[in-house]
Amino acid sequence: MVIRNLFLVVSLSLFGFIGWCAVSMGIFKNVSIRTEAQGPFYLVYKEHVGPYHLISKTIADVERWANTEKIDCKISFGEYLDDPNKVEHERLRSNGGCLLKDSMAIPLPSDLRTSNRVAQNYVVAEFEGSPALGPYKVYNKVEEFLAEKKLKLAGPVIEIYEMKTPDLMQTKYLFPYKDMLKIEKN
Repeated sequence: MVIRNLFLVVSLSLFGFIGWCAVSMGIFKNVSIRTEAQGPFYLVYKEHVGPYHLISKTIADVERWANTEKIDCKISFGEYLDDPNKVEHERLRSNGGCLLKDSMAIPLPSDLRTSNRVAQNYVVAEFEGSPALGPYKVYNKVEEFLAEKKLKLAGPVIEIYEMKTPDLMQTKYLFPYKDMLKIEKN
C-alpha cells in the first residue's frame, strides 16, 4: 500500500513537471506566418560550425563582447547556412551574434565579423516560446506555407531572438523566398 501510494505521488509529480515544462516552453502556443519585407539588418557575429542546437554559446560570446563594449545587444540572432537534412551535423555552418540598430565602425576581435543586409521579402514566422521547439513547431508549418503559396526558399534562415519580458522570449524566423509563379511567367 505504501509503495503504491509512493508510486502514485512520484508519477503525478513527474507528469506535473512534464506538463509545466511543456507549457513554459510554449508547446501549446501558436505560430503566425506571413510574407513581409524585413531589414535592413546590421549584424555582428561569430561563425559556428557544428550542430545548430549548440550555437547558443557562440551567441553568448558575442553578447558578452557587446556588453563589455557598451553596445546594445538586446536582440540576438542565429543564421543557419546549411540544410541539416543534407549536411552532416558536425559540419553545419551558422553565424550567431547581435542584431544592431545601426552599422558600427569599431575595431573587432579577430573572431568576430560584421555584415549589413539590405531589406528584402521574407516568409516571417513568429513564435513566443523556446527556440528549441522551432525545428518541430515552426519549420514544418513554414514548409507547408511555402508549398501552398508556390514559394521556394532562396537562402539561409535567420532566427531573431528577443526577450519581451524576463519570462517571455519571442523568436522571429525569416525565410528568404522566390515566388515560383512570377518566375514561371517570365
